[in-house]
Amino acid sequence: MVQRRYDFDVLRVFCTGSIFLFHCLCIFAAPDYFIINSELSVALYVLVYLMLIWMLPIFFIISGRVTYYSLGSDSTSGLLKSRFLRYMVPFIFGVLFLSPIIIYLTRVFHHEYSGNLFSFYLNNYFHGLYGYGGNFSFLGNHLFYLLYLFIFTAIFLILIRLNPWKKDQGKKHDWFAFFQKPGAIFLLSIPLILTTELNFVDPILFGRSGTGGWNIFSHFLFFIYGVLFSFDHRFDTIIDRHWKVSAVIAVPLLATYAWLLTDVPYYTAVASWLKAILLGLTGFTTVLAIFGFAHQRITKPVKNIKPMNEAVMPFYIIHFPIVIIFGFYVVQLDLALIPKIAMVIGLSFVSVVASYLVIKRFKILRFLFGMKVPRRKNAEEEI
Repeated sequence: MVQRRYDFDVLRVFCTGSIFLFHCLCIFAAPDYFIINSELSVALYVLVYLMLIWMLPIFFIISGRVTYYSLGSDSTSGLLKSRFLRYMVPFIFGVLFLSPIIIYLTRVFHHEYSGNLFSFYLNNYFHGLYGYGGNFSFLGNHLFYLLYLFIFTAIFLILIRLNPWKKDQGKKHDWFAFFQKPGAIFLLSIPLILTTELNFVDPILFGRSGTGGWNIFSHFLFFIYGVLFSFDHRFDTIIDRHWKVSAVIAVPLLATYAWLLTDVPYYTAVASWLKAILLGLTGFTTVLAIFGFAHQRITKPVKNIKPMNEAVMPFYIIHFPIVIIFGFYVVQLDLALIPKIAMVIGLSFVSVVASYLVIKRFKILRFLFGMKVPRRKNAEEEI
């Protein structure tokens, strides 16, 4: 039986809160965002781009680990079915009923549409793909994470069927011993560097701006690394041994990336392979440092973490349209930057929490927002 990882619980909540904050701050930082304040902050611009480096990678690594652990308690077909209900049902619901709100307010804000939401939904939303001249949000905006996660899980389970990967039952995987060598774990950053280079080879096809800072191939690598780290318990020891070194490497790399972001024309002129190395290595070392630190420090249940963990999925799904709604109205107020930021964050957070309290009370809403629908007292608890 796999022991519950309390550090995963904390990291889930931490990353969910960070993503919420990220979406709030982008209104006042990113010049190409859905809703844009008239006054933008360079400091916030740098901050949100630094946040992109580690937020979703942590989510995908945890998801990869949980997926591997879940194989011990469910069949591959059963696991795929449960993941479809948990990921794809909220994704489809979001694409059909949450994303239209985001796209509608975006079009109205940029004076590209002047009618009401109902008319937009019936006559405009399903025409063309958003990002390619149309309105239909085929990736669900922030919900692309759920789509990707289901696809990655399906690919992993297919590989399991084609060539079963046995769990460690006393027999060690000899090739894992390679990563026990000092520094060998950092070689896993090389595939990330290669996939990151695709962002610059074809920004439209492989661009990262709309998918959490990384392209689909990089996200898949983080997911697979999560699976890989679960194959053998020695990987946790390796990560624990290298997290401080990872932090020492990551800090100057993050500082360099932040410095480059303050001079966009100069950053644009930097060779693509240098940017790929910087982003790939920075992302891997930052994530490794965070996981190692959390594993070393969080070894016991944290107070109130269980109910907060239960709220992660619906909070993630509902937060973005709420942030956009409040952002749409707040940026039009005649206020200074700081009060506007405080209003968007405060009003959005209260509204998201209130929405969650409603969602958790009704079975149909729990189902639509990816929560477990209680059926029996001894319902299995996800790792």
